Amino acid sequence: MRWKCFALIIACTMLMIGSAFAQGIVVPGDNDGDKTVSAEEVAAAEKLTQEGKLSADDLQEIKHIHEKYPRTIVDSANRSVTIYKPIKSIIFTTRGNYEALRTLRVPMDMIIGISNDVVEAPSYHPEFNESNLPTIGKYEDVDMEKVLELNPDVVLAHPGAKLSPYPFIQQLESAGVTVLCFELHVPEPYPEEIRKLGYVLEREDEAQAFLEFYNGLLDSIRTKTKDIPEENQPRIYCEIKTSSGKYYRSHPEYDKYSIALAGGKDIFPTEPFGEVDVEAVMKRNPDAIVRVVVSGTDELEAGYIDELKAARDDVMNRPELQNVTAVKTGKVFTIATPIWGAYGYAGGRHFVSIAYLAKWFHPDLFKDLDPEAIHQEYLTKFQGLDYDLKTRGVFVYHPEYHPDGE
Repeated sequence: MRWKCFALIIACTMLMIGSAFAQGIVVPGDNDGDKTVSAEEVAAAEKLTQEGKLSADDLQEIKHIHEKYPRTIVDSANRSVTIYKPIKSIIFTTRGNYEALRTLRVPMDMIIGISNDVVEAPSYHPEFNESNLPTIGKYEDVDMEKVLELNPDVVLAHPGAKLSPYPFIQQLESAGVTVLCFELHVPEPYPEEIRKLGYVLEREDEAQAFLEFYNGLLDSIRTKTKDIPEENQPRIYCEIKTSSGKYYRSHPEYDKYSIALAGGKDIFPTEPFGEVDVEAVMKRNPDAIVRVVVSGTDELEAGYIDELKAARDDVMNRPELQNVTAVKTGKVFTIATPIWGAYGYAGGRHFVSIAYLAKWFHPDLFKDLDPEAIHQEYLTKFQGLDYDLKTRGVFVYHPEYHPDGE
């Protein structure tokens, strides 16, 4: 009972803080409080401008809101969210959020609060290395008081495990803060998430330019793999090793989608995320194994392959896997989480891993596909980074295909 009372006190306190800091949505030109600007309200604003009581810039903003707003989307937590005026200030809670903002060329002066994980990866987010912007936590661990104090127009948040919104999202909404929930790292919903985010930020052209690049790549892969006979599709096992030393399948939804698009067959197409029965791996006998390595490889010099090489050796030397086809033929590949879309580390770069998978699974079919060049184009053109993959970062390893890392 004491704990319930304590929880109630905390909730009430947060709402009081919210009422103190968050001012609610005030729409310029909205005189009747319905958060929209009608033709009559535009006419009233024009009259005020003629009388010298309203600036020409303010009138232009009111007309823009009348023409373009409100804008409503359904976000990735299946919440209907309405934006009533142009977004001028943003807080994001994950590095994937920020990567999407960079893709859409959102001006830095719109960002007023940042997630801790962009600071934790300085080479990939150099713009924050000497930034005075406040950090607000990340994912579900968000500093509510700080967010409410900053009072942004919108907070970009991850929708939570199994798309069940984190508690802080409802708390922010109760305090009058608009929250948009997007994963922004999982392949299937990613294009639509970018389109929706571009729409609410009025960055539709930027979203379209990126999606032409993104969809162009994946469509070119899909065109070549969609008609591969099932008997020619290699059996694939993707795994990750936990900090406790247990072996888990990498990620059910992501594995299934990416492997299929790259022209392979997931040997565990229906099993949930969890520890893998090695006997089941032996029985299903994969033709190739992809070990996903939880790694901060953005921070490494090119050629630093020790971490990825050790992970591959771990697979190759496991006694129970010695008769598995992938091990016998050496088709064991390691790939780092910064480009593996099952996890938030990857942001939008998950498509790079799909390009690698396609080239590994069907090398003859994808002789001309250059995943590293695709990765470099994304970093340069859409992330605006002076980041040379020839000298910085290592993301995949195989002694034949990528002997020095890549």
